[in-house]
Amino acid sequence: SSELPTDAAASYTANQVIDGSLETSWVEGVDGPGVGESFTLTFPAPLLVEQIGMSIGFDRDDAIFTANNRIKQATIRFSNGYEFEQTFADTRGIQTFDIAPPSPELAEVTSVTVVIQDIYPGTRFDDTCLAEIEVWGRTP
Repeated sequence: SSELPTDAAASYTANQVIDGSLETSWVEGVDGPGVGESFTLTFPAPLLVEQIGMSIGFDRDDAIFTANNRIKQATIRFSNGYEFEQTFADTRGIQTFDIAPPSPELAEVTSVTVVIQDIYPGTRFDDTCLAEIEVWGRTP
């Protein structure tokens, strides 16, 4: 998917969502709020995903968090075809949710894709941000 070009102030690449820091953020790079934009995390080996946590905006501080768009709703899609909609509160910090596929064979995956479906609008910028994603699970 897209990303805002790196500038002298910061990098906004998808790698920012797995750097362990809420000070950095992936920022989509299309005109408008970025609904339909996505990113994919690919795991080095199959994983039984049990929980995901996401910080749904640019979480460096309160001012930058509210200035930019935040993810309100996203489709969470796994490599095996299992997907669901997740709605987020408009709050800073990691929001966690359990993964409960309808059958055990749908739990083993090699990647997860997050697709932006709706946003909380920013007060200053029309860019949607994601500071961090964390995936918890175990090997099959």
